[in-house]
Amino acid sequence: YEWDTNRRAWFPKLDENFMAQYQMNYGFNPDGSKNLNPVRYDDGEEELARDRERERLQKLEEEEKKKKEKRPPGWFDADVSNNTKVYVSKLPDTMSDQEFVDLMQKCGLVLKDAETGEYKVKLYRDKDGNFKGDALCTYIKVESVEIALQILDGACVGPVSSHRIKVERATFQMKGEYNASLKPKKKKKKLLHKIQKTQDKLFAWHPEPLRGQRGKHENTVIIRNAFEPSEFDVHTEKILTHTECLRAQCSSFGTVKKLELYDRHPAGVVKIVFGEVEAADLCIASMHHRLYSKRKLEVEVWDGSENFKVEETAEEREARLKKWDEFLMQGGTAADKKEEGEGQAKEGGSGKNIARDSFKQGGTAADMKEKEEQAKAEHSLKNITRDSAVVDDASSAVVDD
Repeated sequence: YEWDTNRRAWFPKLDENFMAQYQMNYGFNPDGSKNLNPVRYDDGEEELARDRERERLQKLEEEEKKKKEKRPPGWFDADVSNNTKVYVSKLPDTMSDQEFVDLMQKCGLVLKDAETGEYKVKLYRDKDGNFKGDALCTYIKVESVEIALQILDGACVGPVSSHRIKVERATFQMKGEYNASLKPKKKKKKLLHKIQKTQDKLFAWHPEPLRGQRGKHENTVIIRNAFEPSEFDVHTEKILTHTECLRAQCSSFGTVKKLELYDRHPAGVVKIVFGEVEAADLCIASMHHRLYSKRKLEVEVWDGSENFKVEETAEEREARLKKWDEFLMQGGTAADKKEEGEGQAKEGGSGKNIARDSFKQGGTAADMKEKEEQAKAEHSLKNITRDSAVVDDASSAVVDD
């Protein structure tokens, strides 16, 4: 460095060594030419990144080779860490399936079949159907197997505790040659998701209800004998009429969160969900045995499990579609045609009134004829618009149906 008296500060001395070092930092040689191989301080990081990329590509190549070289089908040993099956022997000959399930559930939850809903246990029997004294049990969790080995192995069961049972991990051996047709089919993703959801629900923690706490289903009220399902075959609009009328009456008791009218149920059922349990109690006390449309209502609390939805049979669906086709071919109901006739008569009367008014105002016969033709044209245009609207409504109804 050298001292600058004017600026009163130290500055780097600009000599040849300084300029050479400066140029080397920016990729130049001391003579001023560009250095094609400049010094880099991150060579180690670049080499490490290249090594990682090389290892990743090698792993991908190995995985592709494994996929191409498929292992021939055959017997394989199950992983002990994932084995949830327990083999139990020396059981009493009189033990039933339910008694065996109750015994094994002391150590954990027994797995249920998602399709049949039955417990996955197997009691081995002879040709005559007599129980041989050994059985197989499948738990949901692997930890249940360890508990069963510690608690049930060597335990005494039976009427007088005369049988000391033996519990061990289930091991399987292939008998005969391998047969691919006996391999169980893979479960669909939807079924696997259902199984997982059921198991999560079983192991979920739910707080105990408080003393005197009402159930969740007690805010739902069931009204029976509110209507006759056959009346909707002729007048479909009555579904909306009953819904609005019952909603208006029940809204006086509290907030109505949901109202469902089961138009196919033979008992004429309406399901109403209130926001509070107290509103449901008030509804039952006020509307039970009340007269509604000349019918005596039966009002009660929903039990939480009964399903009121009635599915439409194939014959009923065919009859309904056939009736709808006839309605479309006729171009509307008699009420629609009557309304259309009244509209035409009204429009015709308006045309005559226009002609009469023009005569009173002193118009000529040509003027009156021109105005009458204009009124008829407007009337025909309105009829065309109405017919197109009816066709649009019918087509949209067919699509919705």
